[in-house]
Amino acid sequence: MKSNTDEASLRYSDWLHLSYHLLWAYDEERNLNDAGKNPRHDARKRRVIDNYSNNAAWLVRRGWIEVEHNGQILRAEPGQWLIVKPTQRVQRLSDEIHILSVGFDAKWPDGRPILDKGLSCIFNAEDFPKLETEALKIVRVMKRIAPEAWNAKDHVTTFKNHILVQARLSGWLQTLIDTLAANEIFPDLLHNHDERVVRAIRILESQPLYESTKLDDLARTVGMSKSYFASSFKAYTGKTPANFRNDLRLDYAKRVLAVPHCRIKEVASDLGFNHLSQFSRWFKRYAGIAPRNYVSEKK
Repeated sequence: MKSNTDEASLRYSDWLHLSYHLLWAYDEERNLNDAGKNPRHDARKRRVIDNYSNNAAWLVRRGWIEVEHNGQILRAEPGQWLIVKPTQRVQRLSDEIHILSVGFDAKWPDGRPILDKGLSCIFNAEDFPKLETEALKIVRVMKRIAPEAWNAKDHVTTFKNHILVQARLSGWLQTLIDTLAANEIFPDLLHNHDERVVRAIRILESQPLYESTKLDDLARTVGMSKSYFASSFKAYTGKTPANFRNDLRLDYAKRVLAVPHCRIKEVASDLGFNHLSQFSRWFKRYAGIAPRNYVSEKK
């Protein structure tokens, strides 16, 4: 069914369930042969397969970027935007490269990104100049907040800066969605949902990751029976509450372990593991790789 940003309508209360935030924004030249001088530089050099849950958009100014997923390979050359699908993919970059890059999360409570179907895609920047203009507004703000970080989540800033970032991101997302619609790619809207399940998701997302959650307590908090809550939650998210919570913890572990100079022991502690061996077994079980090996692959 064809829709665009004008036709894709939901109740205002439904749109309030959409969560979106900026991860990074930069416009830089890099020579990846010089990796090691800059932590963010190291993070960008990796060329191994990984499962990316966030969206990203890259405008290639010099060099090239290539992504491979779902049996297809897309390569963006200078003057082209590459909008990537949040999925397991391989990313390759030329050694000398200049890119304008915006990374963001924009998801519904069940974890589905609003931008997914039809991606990844490539289009010429000159056909949609406003997308670059709006992206540069974000870059200017982020230079003040986290000038040397590939992920701004852990950086301290003011409420004024937060509001400014959200305003800039909102404007850019509107432009991006309009641009994608012109390329016959449309946002994924909110499915039918029970407000109590959405509330439970918010509770799970807001709880400290080191705390355990009992199904009985969660169902009681949102006013549902245990069995009905379990089935409703699974129908909406495709996961049990325990698996949903476990995925949140795993996403956190993978995100932090990918940061240069991270300490595995500290990540384990953040997640409530008393012993590093327990964390290692848990991580390997769900990530398919030992934490130390995962860290090595990210260097």
